[in-house]
Amino acid sequence: MRFSAKVRVFVLTLFALFLSSPVFASEADLKVPELTPDAFTWMSIGLAVCVLGLIFGLVIFLTERGHKVHQSMKDIGSLIFETCKTYLVQQGRFLILLEVFIGLCIAFYFGFLRQFPLSSVAIILGFSV
Repeated sequence: MRFSAKVRVFVLTLFALFLSSPVFASEADLKVPELTPDAFTWMSIGLAVCVLGLIFGLVIFLTERGHKVHQSMKDIGSLIFETCKTYLVQQGRFLILLEVFIGLCIAFYFGFLRQFPLSSVAIILGFSV
C-alpha cells in the first residue's frame, strides 16, 4: 500500500516530534565564550574587512556622484529615493513600537518570573536592541 507524499511527510513530522525531548533552557543560560587572543585576532580581521568595504563603497560613491545624468533619470531616482525614505520611516516606527513590546515581555519574564537582578535585566534589554 502506497501513501501520498503529504501523508508520509505528516507521519515523519509526527514521528520526529514525539522522539524529540524537551529542553528547558533560555538565552540567559547560555555561556559566553571567553575572548581568547586567537578569537580577538579573527574578529579584528573581520572588522578590518568591513572597514575596507566601507572605504571602497565611499570611494565609488564619491566618484560616481560627480558624473552627469539625464534629467529624466534624475527625476526617477529622486522618486525612488523618496518612496524608499517614506517606507523606511514607516518601518522604523513599527520596529520601535515592536521593540517596546518585546522589551516589556523581556523585562516581565527575566525580572518578575525568573527573578533576575535589575542589572542583569538591563543588560539583556540593552542587547535585545
